[in-house]
Amino acid sequence: MIYKLYISFLFLVLSCSSPVKIIKLSDKYPDRSDRIYQTNLIIHYSHQEIQQDYTTIASIQLDNNEIYGNLNYDTRMKAYLLNRINRIGADAIIYNEEKSDSNYTYFDAVYYDKNYNRNPFKD
Repeated sequence: MIYKLYISFLFLVLSCSSPVKIIKLSDKYPDRSDRIYQTNLIIHYSHQEIQQDYTTIASIQLDNNEIYGNLNYDTRMKAYLLNRINRIGADAIIYNEEKSDSNYTYFDAVYYDKNYNRNPFKD
């Protein structure tokens, strides 16, 4: 009986740990009734790459030990990041080279201001 308790506790601890930590920066996440969930993870590697107006809504801390090889090829982690940015309403993430180190990779989660249309085929 006691081993079942230990296994349950271990399962609880492991399920609560997350390789991605989101730190909210703005007062609230965007409340958009017309919110479009992203199907592809958009990663910008500098702020100059983005041509639209945007607002940074959160900082994302990614544990480098959870990435298998290069993030560009780790589909599991990219899907996890996509799920997390969809939860907070972000449109893309920007790599933060200043904060990143050998233990953690940092990103800024952004959403595009005004009427930027991510889907050119939608009216």
